[in-house]
Amino acid sequence: MDHLGRIGELKANLDVVMTPLQIIEHMRVPNTRSVFFLGCFEKRVTVFSQQIRALNLVAAILDQNLVRANGRVAIIGAGAAGLTAAIALAKAASGLRAIHVYEMRSEVLELQEASNRYLHPHNYDWPAGPATEVSAGLPILNWSAGPARDVQKHLRKQFDDESRGTQIQLRTDTTVTGVRPFNMEGVRVVLRDSAYRSDVYDAVILSVGFGTERFIDGDTPSYWTLSQLEGPVLPAGTMDIFVSGNGDGGLVDFMGAAFRPMPHQEICNLITGLNLGPARDELNLIEEEAWLPGAAVDIYEAYRTRVIPLLPNGVLTEIGDHLRANVRVRLHTRDPQLFKRNTAILNRLGCTLALVADENRGNNALSTTVGLEFDGPVPAIGDIKLMGEDAFHPWRRFLRLGPDGHANLGHFQECVDAMPAAATNPLEGFRPQTPALTPEAAARFAAFHSPDMQPLGPPEPAPAADTSVRLRIDRAADGDLVVTGNLEPAALAEAWRDERAVVVDCSLAARDAPTLVGLLARLCGHALSSAFFVHDRRRWAEALGYAVRGRALPGNLEIRFQVEGPREQAAAANPQLIPLPDFVATVHRALDVEVLRTLHEQIYDVVGRPDPIECGWAIEAGLRTALWALWEDWRPALQGDANALRRFLVLLADDRDYEDGGETTLVRVGTKTIRSHLLKAALFALAFVVGSERPMSPATAHPGNLRGAAGAGHACGVTWIEGRDIGARVAERPWSTQIVLLAELKAAFEFLRGEPRMDELIDDRPRVGEIAATERPLVLGADDQFLDALEQGLPALNIFLTGVLAWRADSARDLIEGEA
Repeated sequence: MDHLGRIGELKANLDVVMTPLQIIEHMRVPNTRSVFFLGCFEKRVTVFSQQIRALNLVAAILDQNLVRANGRVAIIGAGAAGLTAAIALAKAASGLRAIHVYEMRSEVLELQEASNRYLHPHNYDWPAGPATEVSAGLPILNWSAGPARDVQKHLRKQFDDESRGTQIQLRTDTTVTGVRPFNMEGVRVVLRDSAYRSDVYDAVILSVGFGTERFIDGDTPSYWTLSQLEGPVLPAGTMDIFVSGNGDGGLVDFMGAAFRPMPHQEICNLITGLNLGPARDELNLIEEEAWLPGAAVDIYEAYRTRVIPLLPNGVLTEIGDHLRANVRVRLHTRDPQLFKRNTAILNRLGCTLALVADENRGNNALSTTVGLEFDGPVPAIGDIKLMGEDAFHPWRRFLRLGPDGHANLGHFQECVDAMPAAATNPLEGFRPQTPALTPEAAARFAAFHSPDMQPLGPPEPAPAADTSVRLRIDRAADGDLVVTGNLEPAALAEAWRDERAVVVDCSLAARDAPTLVGLLARLCGHALSSAFFVHDRRRWAEALGYAVRGRALPGNLEIRFQVEGPREQAAAANPQLIPLPDFVATVHRALDVEVLRTLHEQIYDVVGRPDPIECGWAIEAGLRTALWALWEDWRPALQGDANALRRFLVLLADDRDYEDGGETTLVRVGTKTIRSHLLKAALFALAFVVGSERPMSPATAHPGNLRGAAGAGHACGVTWIEGRDIGARVAERPWSTQIVLLAELKAAFEFLRGEPRMDELIDDRPRVGEIAATERPLVLGADDQFLDALEQGLPALNIFLTGVLAWRADSARDLIEGEA
């Protein structure tokens, strides 16, 4: 039988498409009705493969009626698979009440956001598959081959467009700490430090991926970062590069180090564009032989002895012409053979061609080491020492030793442990293949196919006008500021309103103008993007970074600043002289007004409009009307009193009750904290006043940001206090107000108030330094009881809050009577 005949016979035994029931049984967590792992244990894990699995799973879930027609579905993980599953559900099950997508990072597909790694939907099937077809050909969230950053932007835009107006809600910056299936049906998703409550769903799809890579905390960059190997090796002399790992990541890095500077895409195109002649069929035959039961094929040796001799003349010469001249690259693996059979043929062949072409020219610059363990721990930094060899220190190292699966799967370990071994660790002889759409999935999603999608290709947008806000700040001889730009200082808040970038040129030293640093950190930190051009770049970077340092902001918000050295600028036209304090106060005031405007719009969206937008709290219709009416009473007072507005906003985002916190405290108050922190804190304040029947309004002076006849209150939306995660112990810290409303605190009131110690009586006087029970603040969190009352309406909220206040009054009366 000829080669092609043998290939066909072997391949026919491997192509199996699972039925919907088989898919459910393969992906479902045992002893649950509706918890599924989506591709978390598979061996073929390309973006395309994971999307196919997502479509097949969604079709199977709907085929087996595992969710109610008006049910709720949660998807944990906003990678390509999770996003595809969400859109598929929204299109094929439009009656679903909610599709919530949880993502622990701030952005979907964040790892690929700036990556230049090449993604191709069919390269893993080369040379047998349709590698020349650049389109994925998917009915939902289709894409075409290109750099990962382009694919990410393309998929993200499609997801944004397709999810608009659907039941899908994307919940980023949200960590899911577990799932709790009920005995019969339904699953609770458990959250940590989140603005959302722990909801119950008909089905939960765990699409959490495989974890971040191990050993990237040393000298090794992540596979998805911009590759250092696409540029030249600049130091004089011959530099050593060490690559450890014979998975696809290691093989790609070895090729990147061996070949002259070229993008990953060009390397792939170089290999797939070669005229292989009869060697192409031999590659396919070796692949089939390697996956036969009991096979022990040394793939690298087979390529050298069976493929290389069949190559047409000129192939090795062409490859040799693309090799670098000033590197020594060593490819290391602890495995006994160089190539794993579950890696891509394209990557294996590329490495083989580079090694043989280097050997053919007598360079001996490329080498391999197999079967050797590290002598000691994995050398993320410092010297590298292999067993039986002397230590060495390479110019660059790339340790591609697999993902840290526990980072993603650790929260779901009970589900992992329940899965059968065949699902989490397929048999050694199981051949990973690119899955195909099942007939059920193809039929269900055929109506949504977009045949006119074009490959991404290099973007060719028409030149766009520069819409950035430009601000130049210099110092006049008399000490005043010289300010120029395309907006007046009082209009700089338009950068937030119109979502514009901010570009700042500043000749002042950071240490000479700390209030200016605080202002610019706020203005630029909450802008769409920003760039600084300054003289003392390092000090400005440190000062700006300190203003938004870890846990200085109200929650899991990460703000980064691009700080560069000064640039050549033409003489500014129409400069404006203004004292530094006046400039800072003017801009802060404008930003305060813009925050109030946006907060008003978002409160309207939640409680003012007839078709409210979900914020994570379900609020009964009549109660929404009452909250909106109270807010309409408060807003004019805030608009007319700058001090009241400043105090109200700052304390919504800060647990510290300042007499005068200065400008730096305002970095917490901006467009990036409104939805996540200020909104719910303001709603909590409104709900307390309406439900408790205690008239209060925004405070104009210390203490607190609420004031009424019964005392002062502090409504706050922080997720941590003094660097520690918010918890029940907040009741023990000193507060300046009688009432504290913490929108992010999930602890129940009964737990916060605590139990009396066994050695204390109600009539005991407080010891020196202690606060009497009646003088301690009444701390309330947004626990399940409070949230349930919001959902039931004003009578339930009134019963809950008046009960809490009655307890406080009774406690005070008992203590006073005991003292009498």
